[in-house]
Amino acid sequence: MPCIYCIHKRVESRLVSTFRGELIGLGFLWLFWIVGAAVASSIWGTLSFCQQYEACRVLSALLAFSWLGWIVITMILVVNMLFSFANKALLEPLHGRWDPRASVYVGNHA
Repeated sequence: MPCIYCIHKRVESRLVSTFRGELIGLGFLWLFWIVGAAVASSIWGTLSFCQQYEACRVLSALLAFSWLGWIVITMILVVNMLFSFANKALLEPLHGRWDPRASVYVGNHA
């Protein structure tokens, strides 16, 4: 959670606190999430035969929420990409205020 640290401490390191850093982090999270959901779905593919058991219903809910989580991460990733490309803000700071003039490392300290 490096972005939470950046927001809380107002840290502006070029690697973590830019839109590009968030896109990279979300990309890794997206990749790991889809691999995990796909592996879980391949192991426990069709669970309709055992819905009378509590454990099977819990496992079905776990699979459903893993795919719903992946959909949410995909939407966040797409919105982040659209915003950063539309505003040409890929290398701009992202924490709480998106204003290049108010950034510490832009060089405008006036």
